[in-house]
Amino acid sequence: MPSSSFIHSIKRQAFASASSNHARYSGCCFTNSFNCGSLISASQEKKKSKNYTIPSSIIQCHEYHATPKREILPMIGLATIAFVGRYSYKAMVRMNEEWADYEDDLEKYILEHGDEALTDDQRSNLKKQLYTGGYLGIDMGSTNLRISHYHPKAALGGGSKGTAATNNSTNASSRPKVVDDREGGRSTPSLCYQTLDEQSKEVLVWGRMAKSKFYERRSSDSSKSQVLSPMNWMRTASRDNQTTAADVQRAIQQLIRSTSRNALEKKLGAINNTNNENTAVHDDDQPLFGGKYGYDAKPIVAIPPSLPNGHLELFREALSKIAVSPCEATFVSEPMAAIEAAVHLNLFPSSGDDKKIVLFDVGTSSLRLYVLSTPPFEYDNDNENILYESVFSDFGGLTLQDACVNLLSRHFYNHSKELITDNMALQRLYDASESAILELSQGGGKDKNKRTNISIPYLSMDIKTMQPKHLEMGLSAEVLEQELNTILQHTTSSNDSNDNNALSTVMPKPTNISTLVSSMTMQALDQSAIHNPIAQIHKVLVMGGGGRSPIICNGVRDGLALIGGEAFANNVFVVPPEEMVEELVVLGASLLGKKIASSDS
Repeated sequence: MPSSSFIHSIKRQAFASASSNHARYSGCCFTNSFNCGSLISASQEKKKSKNYTIPSSIIQCHEYHATPKREILPMIGLATIAFVGRYSYKAMVRMNEEWADYEDDLEKYILEHGDEALTDDQRSNLKKQLYTGGYLGIDMGSTNLRISHYHPKAALGGGSKGTAATNNSTNASSRPKVVDDREGGRSTPSLCYQTLDEQSKEVLVWGRMAKSKFYERRSSDSSKSQVLSPMNWMRTASRDNQTTAADVQRAIQQLIRSTSRNALEKKLGAINNTNNENTAVHDDDQPLFGGKYGYDAKPIVAIPPSLPNGHLELFREALSKIAVSPCEATFVSEPMAAIEAAVHLNLFPSSGDDKKIVLFDVGTSSLRLYVLSTPPFEYDNDNENILYESVFSDFGGLTLQDACVNLLSRHFYNHSKELITDNMALQRLYDASESAILELSQGGGKDKNKRTNISIPYLSMDIKTMQPKHLEMGLSAEVLEQELNTILQHTTSSNDSNDNNALSTVMPKPTNISTLVSSMTMQALDQSAIHNPIAQIHKVLVMGGGGRSPIICNGVRDGLALIGGEAFANNVFVVPPEEMVEELVVLGASLLGKKIASSDS
């Protein structure tokens, strides 16, 4: 029979084994360190007294972790690989950025200090692509001027040749951006007039101030005193002895200089002259682009393809004083710029075959139709890209305002707007009609029963009672469309409505927007030898300020449906969203800058 001491020894071993297993599964034996220490001390005393050996299960309680090495090592390996991979990737990105900066600095050094290995042509072509300030798109329409900025590189620097301070080096996205003007608007009215200041000196008033006087000054004797855009001044300069080419150039320079300088300061920062010399951008007689102190940015100006050569030369001469070498202004056609922007912004995919693109430009007072080839374009030859162009005059975005003012005038004065003699009241009617049209256009204009309320206080005075008269009127989109169709019918019935054979000779005269579009499209297809529009037309795009109105856009779509059916219209018709419909040209102009520079080199 075992002795009592032996039985106690077996119990102690069992307890030690249980404590060791508990420490193993809990991951640490420190929870039982007191018990284990007591057992070891007791065992050592027993050994001294009775020569007992310490069981191995008691010693195992000193293990700190029981996870096998074959499970830990792969985890450590994966963590090491992830850390090294992330560090290597960031290092490679940094190396690429530094290498690109090194190449730019090297090219600038070669251009400034010369290199016998480079010919004059190579140096000139290299210089064309070194615009550290990117490309500035300029679209001066007959009503508004817009500015866009595009930089193809990942990071933007400051101004030019070390004279411009960087303002927080912003990362440039892959898309061009329209730059807001100083008043926060995405466009600046390109209207101006000349007046005399207190010293009887001629001054130019332009922008929103001039727009607010458009109808007030319509009865001025001289075109210089009337509110016009520089584009319209060009047309009157040849037949108005009081308006000279110098007046037109001065208006162009002041409009473009002020708006462009604001855009460049926002994107690149203000130019700071550390040498305390005269800074060019703050002197109206010095260049804004290029030169010693100007911005190193390339201006790209969008113009109508049918602009007369005399007007184009006037435009070039005006800009030659703002943009000098190596940043001379480059001119591109508006339809090519619009298509370039539409493809870049993924409004529709580029077609690889020989299909055509039809473009409707809804301007202020004209509707233009272009038939173009699909990109890529031949940038130095518009005739290779623009296959057909037609213009229908006296219909555009302003026609919609005329329709609204007609309704307001009949409601308030009981006669049409042509009989209004109060120019200030007429100006207020047009301002209110612009706001009403924008409100009716919100939400895509799908609801023809959508209404808006027009309120103009103190519009006139009652002669009998000598009390002020206020205009209060509700207007629906359907009523406005009916009035617009009435104006269109009157326009097409006149003898000179078919300008440049814009309308089809085999179709009846248009009575609404859809029949106008179908007649212009049929004429364009016939002149462009497009016999199967469903197979040969890739897309039909709408652009221009008037294109923001759903009344006009829906009319264009319905006109396409008259030609090829509803399925054809739904497949090819493209309308850019919101304000992009009137910003396509300026966005495409800044995009074309890089491509033109690359093709020239």
